[in-house]
Amino acid sequence: MKNKQLTSIQRNQIEVLLKTNTPIKRVAQLLDTDKSTIYREINRNKKKRSYSASFAQQLCTERKERFGRPRKFINQTRKFVIEKLEKEQWSPIQIVGFAGLNNIPMVSHERIYQFIRQNKKEGGLLWTHTHTLPGKGD
Repeated sequence: MKNKQLTSIQRNQIEVLLKTNTPIKRVAQLLDTDKSTIYREINRNKKKRSYSASFAQQLCTERKERFGRPRKFINQTRKFVIEKLEKEQWSPIQIVGFAGLNNIPMVSHERIYQFIRQNKKEGGLLWTHTHTLPGKGD
């Protein structure tokens, strides 16, 4: 079974092999991975002109930190969303954007819309604080 995620050692090997003009198909064979993984790695993580293993590893680490956060709709998040909807009249997209800029853990705007639709089904009035409520025939 071929690995889907590359290690920092494999990234270093890719960098060296590319500097010696090794074809990508051969790089994939040497690393026992699919050539599409190598192509994707190079395209996602290259600098302006060349591939750098240390730069690629840094980007990988940043992505893991950014997307590895818990994205559960916990009570604290729910209270924050309700406050911004009711008091500020913000849209779910504005709430998510503000949270992102201020490093506040947040669910997606679609999850907030699901929460609003559920609240409406249960007789709640959160939907009255939004200009539109997309989807589900509302």
